[in-house]
Amino acid sequence: MAVVTGPLMSLTASGTIAKTITYGDWKGIKYARTRVIPANPQSTEQSKTREVFSYLNDLYKFFPAIAREPWIAAVSGIPMTAQNLIASKNISVLRDALDLNDLVLSPGARGGSPPTAIVTTPGSGSLSVAVSVPTPPTGWTLTGAQGVVVKDQDPHDVIAGQPVAVEDLTSTYTLVFSGLENTTDYQIGVWLKWLTTSQDTAYSVALRDVGTTS
Repeated sequence: MAVVTGPLMSLTASGTIAKTITYGDWKGIKYARTRVIPANPQSTEQSKTREVFSYLNDLYKFFPAIAREPWIAAVSGIPMTAQNLIASKNISVLRDALDLNDLVLSPGARGGSPPTAIVTTPGSGSLSVAVSVPTPPTGWTLTGAQGVVVKDQDPHDVIAGQPVAVEDLTSTYTLVFSGLENTTDYQIGVWLKWLTTSQDTAYSVALRDVGTTS
């Protein structure tokens, strides 16, 4: 961008000349620059990215507080928001997907160990998930199991339902998700919440499953 004085033998000038040079004024500074035609913003890849980004943005907005916890912990101390992180972790894996099988539901934070197994039992409008846990690292305390269920769908579409998140702070570690739609597929993510030796809260990545309500 070139700064000009008395452009075109006048005191001011604006607009594009011969589809080549654009004159204008930015904060009182006269300038001239080469005319630029923006690239097509409607390519297939760009559209898929925007659609998935919109879905993920709405998903985080609808997340209950429990489902947000590991994302907020994961961005603590770095210049990124939790919403940006959920987009960063998921856009590449969902851009060409037709379902949410690869949806990341917890990124993990501060090195928390994940469940060793989860077993899902369907009910009428509900899913019950039994959680098996590992032996805590020396000096660590397991404080609970947390999880979220998300209605399965094409991630390029408008979000289809409200996520449901629950936690169990007892040693049985069974998560019961209720108030769900009957005979519907849900993506399940379960992670563990820890207290480290330095008394920081740590989270594991989510162990994943798909459950169908009866």
